[in-house]
Amino acid sequence: MSSIVFGLSNQQVLSNLKILEQITHVKQGFFIQSENQFSSPLQYSLENQTIDRQSIYKLVGINYFISINVLIDQVYQRIDIQYPLISQIFSFVISIFNLLMLIGFIAKKASLNAIKKDFFMLFLQNHYLDIYLQISKDVKLVKQNYQSPQTELSKQKQLQNDTEEECDNLQIQDEIDSYSFKFNTRIPSISVKMKQMLDSRVSMIKQKDLEQ
Repeated sequence: MSSIVFGLSNQQVLSNLKILEQITHVKQGFFIQSENQFSSPLQYSLENQTIDRQSIYKLVGINYFISINVLIDQVYQRIDIQYPLISQIFSFVISIFNLLMLIGFIAKKASLNAIKKDFFMLFLQNHYLDIYLQISKDVKLVKQNYQSPQTELSKQKQLQNDTEEECDNLQIQDEIDSYSFKFNTRIPSISVKMKQMLDSRVSMIKQKDLEQ
């Protein structure tokens, strides 16, 4: 840190430099750990005060241009660093090993149950074929009974959708036919009225010609 302090001939400058200290504790060693401590300045703060020289000389009897006080702050920052012991490393490895053993035990139980089931079915197939066929038939019936309600529900839903779609199409067709009928019935009526008006006009014109 660098700082420039300017003073005048009739003034005294009092500078207070406060330092925040950082202390680091390090513990290391595999079997027996030893502790080391390191300290270093972390942060600086500078405060300057100017005082009249004559007044200080009359009151205290001290005459100087500048005074610098270096103060260590009572509050400091501490950092602790500790490396693991060999026993902690072994305990961590043993914990992982126990976890893997537990997973292996569960997987072994599951595989043994599957092997026993397969072995039992193979034994029935080789020695008691009738019982094996009956069991297979019962299993298939259970699967069919389980799947048939779902299949029936899907079929009913599909049939309902088809029926609703057909009803919508019939309704649309009825509306189209109704509008077509109204349109077709209006056209002839308009044509007849127009024809009658034209005929009356033609007859009136002919009558006027005869009168002349």
